[in-house]
Amino acid sequence: MNYSINLSRSSSFDVDAVSGTDGVHRIDSAANGMTYFRADVGIGGQSVVHTQTDAETVVAYYEQPTERTFASSGMIMGAPVASALGTYRYAIDIYLGQEFSLGMTLSVQAHSSASGEAGAAATISSMNSFDWGGIQSVTIDGQPVEFSVISASGTDWTQPYTSPIPEAPTLALLLTGLGVVLRRSVKLRNAAVG
Repeated sequence: MNYSINLSRSSSFDVDAVSGTDGVHRIDSAANGMTYFRADVGIGGQSVVHTQTDAETVVAYYEQPTERTFASSGMIMGAPVASALGTYRYAIDIYLGQEFSLGMTLSVQAHSSASGEAGAAATISSMNSFDWGGIQSVTIDGQPVEFSVISASGTDWTQPYTSPIPEAPTLALLLTGLGVVLRRSVKLRNAAVG
């Protein structure tokens, strides 16, 4: 079975630092902001973890140029990627006629710190961070087959789904543990028997 997800998030940084002297002591300043995004996607007992970290740092030294750096890094299942955000498609193994779980958890964090004559703020939003692309296809021995999905919630998970998601530090989506049964159509079953 193939399915796709779209992960996104917005973050912002406001970091500033100045240097100078109080007439006696030289004053150096530093400020930094960091945001962290993690999405755990689980379906059919298999999971994929996406993480994205962005950080901005400003350091001001007396009578020297101010240094400003920005770093961004992403990981999927522990392997570095340019960005862990975006649209991804995954294939998983399932057993026809048996329940399997479908779920996703998001967590986001924002941190900032400053020293000297500096100020820092970092914000991150996970609103609208997850789009379900629908179950794209089901194959048996490499051949696509017709299928249907029955879920306890009545949601048709074969279709794309986009919805505003309430902000929370950690958010369970898609009703983790939801019982879902995948079945081939009666037409296909009859064709296989005949």
